[in-house]
Amino acid sequence: VNLVDGYVEGQKATLEPRLYDRFILNKWVSTVKGRAYPYYDADAHCKPRPFDRSVPVAVFCDFNTTPAIWLIGQDTDAHTHIEDEIKLNNTTIWEMCAEAKRRLEVYIGEGKARSHRVVFYGDYQHGVGRGLNATATSWKIVEEQFIGWDAEFRRKPNPRIRDRVNATNCRMRSADGKVRYSHSDKCIELKKDHLVVTEDLLRNIAGQGERTHACCALDYGMNYQHGLGPKQSMRAI
Repeated sequence: VNLVDGYVEGQKATLEPRLYDRFILNKWVSTVKGRAYPYYDADAHCKPRPFDRSVPVAVFCDFNTTPAIWLIGQDTDAHTHIEDEIKLNNTTIWEMCAEAKRRLEVYIGEGKARSHRVVFYGDYQHGVGRGLNATATSWKIVEEQFIGWDAEFRRKPNPRIRDRVNATNCRMRSADGKVRYSHSDKCIELKKDHLVVTEDLLRNIAGQGERTHACCALDYGMNYQHGLGPKQSMRAI
């Protein structure tokens, strides 16, 4: 097979190590191990990162209600950082939006949050496989609650579990050793998910309890922006 110049190097910089070995080097390497996020290392990934006023803020949403977990951070091609997580129990979308607005004011700066670009990612098929509310209703509420903000909503049908988990793993560590992901020490539930969630648990909705909601919220955004398939349009929906 004739490959274009730089193809292998590009894949090494993009794929996580197991996928690189399997699909580029043609080695038989199992892509299923106990932890869903085997490249997560708290020492490497739990790091502070300063706010960059030139970069939009990203909000990653999981529309479960007990608990509901949303993540707030910044995402570029070079790096994804999660600064804060919102966790509320027995809650509603309206309550989550109100708390998100409060946290955004803290993160971006009082009086500056409404004019700073905020990009929402999240569960597209909520109500089909992850909870009680209908996705269309949940997204419509979020859109209405953020009227008057410089807000954009990026969503697409949920990918396969393996695809979205791979997208996150590739940010954690690519085959060339680069780390493109971090979170602050405020992200307690996200850290727990990265350490203990397995692919079996991601598939076992009934047995998830409080786990998977933070990591799934992140996965949806990572697959949208950094998935291994065709790049998504930047058009707001």
